[in-house]
Amino acid sequence: MPQDQAQAIPAQFPAQKVAEALEKVADPEAKLALSVALSRTSFGFGPDPETAKIISETEIHEENCRLDGYKASLANRDKQNERDHDYRKRRLNRDFTMSLSVLVLASLGAAFGLYLVVAGSRAVGSNVLIASIGVILYVLKGSSEVFKQ
Repeated sequence: MPQDQAQAIPAQFPAQKVAEALEKVADPEAKLALSVALSRTSFGFGPDPETAKIISETEIHEENCRLDGYKASLANRDKQNERDHDYRKRRLNRDFTMSLSVLVLASLGAAFGLYLVVAGSRAVGSNVLIASIGVILYVLKGSSEVFKQ
């Protein structure tokens, strides 16, 4: 007897004893429950190779589907992040343009108010100058609530 065959016989021996003990069980329901329980153990009972192949293919398919779903989720998240980034860029450009235009108009107003003060209309000129400087400071402060939504 070669060495490999001598090692294989003791490995099958406990399975034969379990099979003989299972044959002695009289109650069919208990026998069925025990055979199902033993099929989940490593005694040698279990699904035949074809069933095991189907089970493994099913698990592989499930994992592949889960992986494809995760990839699609990441792709959707990337697209959404790109849309959010584009929206923030457009909003920042719009806010900058609005702030710049208000700043230019307020500077022109301050210059016009200064001209009115020098030209002799101090009441109107000083009010225009004060309002324009106030708008300039408000825009430069950067917390303009007019542009925030």
